[in-house]
Amino acid sequence: MTQDFQFRPATSQDHPLIYSATAKSLRSSPYYTDLPGPQYTQLVNHVVGNMLARPWQQTIAHPQDYPQEIAGFILHSSQALGFCYVKEGYRERGLGRQLLEHATASKEIVAVLAQPKVIAKLRDKGYRVRLSPYLAL
Repeated sequence: MTQDFQFRPATSQDHPLIYSATAKSLRSSPYYTDLPGPQYTQLVNHVVGNMLARPWQQTIAHPQDYPQEIAGFILHSSQALGFCYVKEGYRERGLGRQLLEHATASKEIVAVLAQPKVIAKLRDKGYRVRLSPYLAL
């Protein structure tokens, strides 16, 4: 069954979830597995902290009529997509695609943080993805 989603700007109350979901999602990435725990936490907190400041935008997706239930989010700027996350219970419903389309109409994507499997999936769907993590430093 397809779930209808709405979008809203993130608030400071959403930030703890954004930090934790990003950190947990990326920990298994081959890009970060060699970093010791404290260094990894410091790096993720720094990068996400920068993306929670302007000019980055934070968009929250929630089920229709339930704005406090976060189904996913995307951090984005005019230059790049910072990070896109969909909670496990909402995956495989097209929400990631909807968040991506909300943030950009382009098939050319500069990604700041991403799992290699997500990059591969986007490329399979016709997107041209380039990873540039320095954009959020």
